[in-house]
Amino acid sequence: MDYAGGNLPDIDLALFSPITNENMAVQIRCRSGLTQFNDWRNIVSSMDQFDRFYYVVHTPLDNLRKYNRADEEEKIDLLLNERLSELVVCYGLVDWLIRKVS
Repeated sequence: MDYAGGNLPDIDLALFSPITNENMAVQIRCRSGLTQFNDWRNIVSSMDQFDRFYYVVHTPLDNLRKYNRADEEEKIDLLLNERLSELVVCYGLVDWLIRKVS
């Protein structure tokens, strides 16, 4: 994955929102715990070319699921399986998801 001419191994997607004028970076993990999240967060904290980060996890370990983000900055969003499910239903992506996994 390239962004601005460089390779970013800790970013799966680099996105731009023309509505909010934000550059966003997404890391997608099938399974992850709090240690992996904290390691990733330390890596991306120096990436000034992005306005917002998303750490997306399908199957979080218990320590990540129980993690209280009340103290954290708003720049990094943690999206776990329950929230992903809500978003799929909210935005009408159920049929699309079924087609993708079948």
